[in-house]
Amino acid sequence: MKLEDVIAGQYYAAHYPGGENPTIIKATHDKSFKQASGIYYRELQDNYNYLSSNAFSCTDKLRLATEKEIHWLDLSIKNNYIVDYEVAMESFAKEKPITYSNEPDPELAEILKKLLNLN
Repeated sequence: MKLEDVIAGQYYAAHYPGGENPTIIKATHDKSFKQASGIYYRELQDNYNYLSSNAFSCTDKLRLATEKEIHWLDLSIKNNYIVDYEVAMESFAKEKPITYSNEPDPELAEILKKLLNLN
């Protein structure tokens, strides 16, 4: 993925040259990270920081952000400060419950019948 592929409103992860930790960014403009909100890693302090409006220049290993990264950045945006990753993941788990159903899916049953010629 390249900077030209960036779409306003989407979330991305990118690295600064030589950096191991991704910067998580919510783009506000197509094809750039100017005036964007993001979470970046501060090497000298060995921690992450939140910026509400920055021109992020990281473009190495550019990819779409994961759901967890998006949740983390959204919480930081909502609170206007960096939310600890572990704290963010606690609420992520609560918002994304895993549900299982023992009820058969009627549409799937019909597809299986057709595939197995059981009609």
